[in-house]
Amino acid sequence: MTEFAVEVTRTIPGPREEVYRAFLDPEILQKWFCPDDFAVISASVDEHVGGRHVVEMLEPDGTRLAFESVIRDLVENERIVLDFAFVGPEPGEREDTSLTVTLTDAPDGGTEVRFDHERITLQPPHFDIPGVNAGWTSVLEKLEAHFEKRS
Repeated sequence: MTEFAVEVTRTIPGPREEVYRAFLDPEILQKWFCPDDFAVISASVDEHVGGRHVVEMLEPDGTRLAFESVIRDLVENERIVLDFAFVGPEPGEREDTSLTVTLTDAPDGGTEVRFDHERITLQPPHFDIPGVNAGWTSVLEKLEAHFEKRS
């Protein structure tokens, strides 16, 4: 099977400390950590290396999906590394990957968020470079909108 990786970067209008918390606070995660047209139905985070980071969501047609991860590294306000898994609706439907979230101060203010998503197995139409790139772009747009609403 062919593996690939994507990198998606976006500037979020908020301080690094608050953007970092947005990845680890279940109440905030529920507001943004899913692609367009999906809805988060629950989120839980056991915030320590080895802890679980889980977001359950619904597709527009009501199908339940989840992001189930194990936290592999936490560098406060700088980096979160997850053994990241997409869990589909069918028994055994699971794609195990790696997601690194890096946070830096943006030159013009705010926080630059970079997703490095690796070890993705090519499975069109959902798991291909354009699809994964579009999914993460829409997730980061929701994060940006969350911080814009607070301004």
